Amino acid sequence: LATRYSLLATRYSLLATRYSLLATRYSLLATRYSLLATRYSLNAQTPAPFHNSIKSLNSQ
Repeated sequence: LATRYSLLATRYSLLATRYSLLATRYSLLATRYSLLATRYSLNAQTPAPFHNSIKSLNSQ
């Protein structure tokens, strides 16, 4: 019985490790995608003032 329970405990701890690793993986993916989204939103915002400054330089 003791061996059986220790095997069950090992099995459940392995499952718990597996799920915690999956959770870590998904949180890392979420962080990566939020960083990508931030990067794209910053890229989308920067061209307008940049082009405006070029136009003002050309008009002078």
